[in-house]
Amino acid sequence: MMRRRKLARLLDRFAEAPSWERSRRLLAHHPELAGQEAEDLLSDVVTVARRSGDHDTADHYDYYRAVLRRCREIGPDQVFLELTADEDDDELVALANEAAAALQRYERDGHAGDLVTSIEVGEAVVDRAIAVPTRTAALANLGLALLARADRHGAADDFRRAVTVLREAVSHTPPGVPERLSYMRRQWIRGTTDETIMAANA
Repeated sequence: MMRRRKLARLLDRFAEAPSWERSRRLLAHHPELAGQEAEDLLSDVVTVARRSGDHDTADHYDYYRAVLRRCREIGPDQVFLELTADEDDDELVALANEAAAALQRYERDGHAGDLVTSIEVGEAVVDRAIAVPTRTAALANLGLALLARADRHGAADDFRRAVTVLREAVSHTPPGVPERLSYMRRQWIRGTTDETIMAANA
């Protein structure tokens, strides 16, 4: 019990740190923050908050749970690089803009070629982007493009990939940012679509 209370206090300090550098130093001194026990504790907090209708608290701890899980999966050095780096690859930023523009043209005109361009270019950006602002925008655009293709062709694989991509976009987007809720709603709204697609492909 004492260990769990201490871990809970450390998790609060991590989530309330004034900068990512402070969070990084805290994690370096307490690697247990990225452990499974810490994730389970955060999951309990998120579940209780959602059940009580406190979605702000749930989103707050859900975000830091995702950050710490990624620290465990790919290493804190990579995660904090993503969180603090500025994308300095002008070509990559231009590609991200191209993918977004192609999706906008598809939504306006309905040309299938624009949808193909948005997805293909978007995948290329996601493969290369490191800095969170660029990567998150690319993930969100790619997820929406994949959902559009799933709606157009009834492709279950596109839907599953879209949900995965949008979930990653959510994990990179801090609580309180309007786009976070938008990505989550896109997944939820498309839940019934997924069932329809599955039936069509059965």
